[in-house]
Amino acid sequence: ADSEAVAALEYPVEISLEEVAHGTSRSVVLTSGNRSEEIRVKIPPAVRDGQRIRVAGKGNFGADGRGDLMILC
Repeated sequence: ADSEAVAALEYPVEISLEEVAHGTSRSVVLTSGNRSEEIRVKIPPAVRDGQRIRVAGKGNFGADGRGDLMILC
């Protein structure tokens, strides 16, 4: 299996039509074991339903380091 795919993490978010028109941001709390991290993710205007926004290096830990966080809109 591809270690990058294994280490990726998908996080769904819901956004309103107004947020789609103007863009927005979301706070995402990532938890791994007893450790948590809050990051702010910018969601650009005109994002499409089902589109993924990649946040490099914020996914799960894998054999080759940390994967990417995929924000699912």
